[in-house]
Amino acid sequence: MSVPDGDGVARIPARPATPVHAVVAGMVVDVDGRGGLTLRGPDGGGFRYAGLDPTSVTVGYGGTVAAGDILGTLAVDVLEVRADDPGGDPVDAVAALLGLADPNELGYVALGAGSGLDPDPMDREIIASGLPGPGATA
Repeated sequence: MSVPDGDGVARIPARPATPVHAVVAGMVVDVDGRGGLTLRGPDGGGFRYAGLDPTSVTVGYGGTVAAGDILGTLAVDVLEVRADDPGGDPVDAVAALLGLADPNELGYVALGAGSGLDPDPMDREIIASGLPGPGATA
């Protein structure tokens, strides 16, 4: 995967205070104190979250999480997720997130209204269509 002509950032709309879950199991390798957190997965790839409420972050530097664990809550109305490969090179975050389990599939119960959209059916539609996903160039 590579970053398309766009910036490669996944922008996920949600209401402030919506819980933000870890997309993979891994270790927290950065918490910037301003709502940013970086998670490194077992394959060495990373996910950088931006838009968290700094006071809500549940895990610190060096902490480990399971896929689906709550990292904190959203401070704004859009969560931004960036992704990189094991070598640290940016990859298309939307493509990296497609197919990963969502919290509902991991047995987590939704807290609050969220955005009212379940991304899993959309993921399945995109994959089944054979068309490039959001943000991809044809």
